[in-house]
Amino acid sequence: MKIKLEDIIKTALVLFAVYIIYQVLRKILGGGWSIEQIILSLLILNIGWTALLQRQLSSHIGEHKGYRLGRLDAEKEK
Repeated sequence: MKIKLEDIIKTALVLFAVYIIYQVLRKILGGGWSIEQIILSLLILNIGWTALLQRQLSSHIGEHKGYRLGRLDAEKEK
């Protein structure tokens, strides 16, 4: 079984999100990070997740690069 880079990044981002939730709960209960640190960590999580989705989308579009030409060729054969 081969482990993909996307799976590793996704796992790291999920663990980071769980850690942020933990820090937010600590902040609510009276300790933990300051508001600025929480906002910064949420921003970093958002940028990381967006980059992951962009990476997945670009690889998906690359798989269908010749679709338009293939469809035109199929219409010519009819």
